[in-house]
This record gives sequence, structure tokens and C-alpha cells, in this order.
Amino acid sequence: MAKPIQLHPKIRERKTPRVAAAALAEFIISAPDRQDDLLHDQRFSSAFVTPKYTEALRAIESFCADVRRPRSVLETTRKALETKEKSETFTPAQREEATRCKELLDTFSLRSNGLSVAGLPLMKPDDLLPMKINGLDVSVWPSLFVGTTYPPREGEKVGMVFIRPQKRPDP
Repeated sequence: MAKPIQLHPKIRERKTPRVAAAALAEFIISAPDRQDDLLHDQRFSSAFVTPKYTEALRAIESFCADVRRPRSVLETTRKALETKEKSETFTPAQREEATRCKELLDTFSLRSNGLSVAGLPLMKPDDLLPMKINGLDVSVWPSLFVGTTYPPREGEKVGMVFIRPQKRPDP
């Protein structure tokens, strides 16, 4: 009789797996081999991966969620990142992350008019509960909501904004 597979101590099996909306979108457009990998990754958790661009994303979300759209939020964060980038007290990885965040803020500043950020009613959402879509739990973590009120009134349509800077194509 075969022995059950022993998982590495850092990997644990999720008893009730659910898929993130971004992973579901990637699953839909992927080849079968990649689909198998995505399903596996949703069932088994791995070691925590440090998210990238966190400081820049926080600044962009704060900027967009404020009705006044104060550029000072972006400039203050950019100056702090510039200081971090030049400081020898931080590790090379932290300085590199500061450089990437600074580049993201610069790109956002240049492109925000093209994205029509100024005219959109954007707001920061609360944490959302998983949704059931055809029996599958789907977790959605939008960066911002587009709508006039949150939570939306009955029958009102809202949109979600996902800010996902990356080098590969976004599904």
C-alpha cells in the first residue's frame, strides 16, 4: 500500500481552497498545463512571498481615494523612497524595491490623466467576503471601487479597480 505524500513543513493543504479573481482570470486564458499549476497553487499554500510595490501602491490608492486628488501624497512618498534608495542603512533588495516603487509613482503621475483618474468617483473598499460563482469560492481584493456610494445602493452599478503593476501580461 502506498504511503501518503508528506508535504514540506512550510507547505500546508487548504481544506477549503478558494481562488482569487486574478488567478481565475489567468486560469481562463491559460493552457491546460498552467491551469493545473494554478489549481495546485490554490489548494496548497507555500511560503509567504513578499508583495512588490507596496509603498507605491499605498500612495496611489490613498491619492485616488481622496476626492481632492492631492499630489502631495505622491510627492511625499516619492521623496521618502528617494531617501531610502540612496541610504546605505537599507539592504540592496530594499533599495532596489524603493527604485521600482519610485518608477511606478513616476509612471502613474505621467499616465493618471490618460486613465481618467481625476474624473472618477473612486473610494477604498472594505474587505469583501468570498463570492460563490458556480460553486467555487472566489476571493476579490480590489484596490478601489468606482461608484458614487459604498456600499452601493440597491440596483446601482459599481466597478472595481485592480492595480497590478507587473512585467508579464495581465489577464
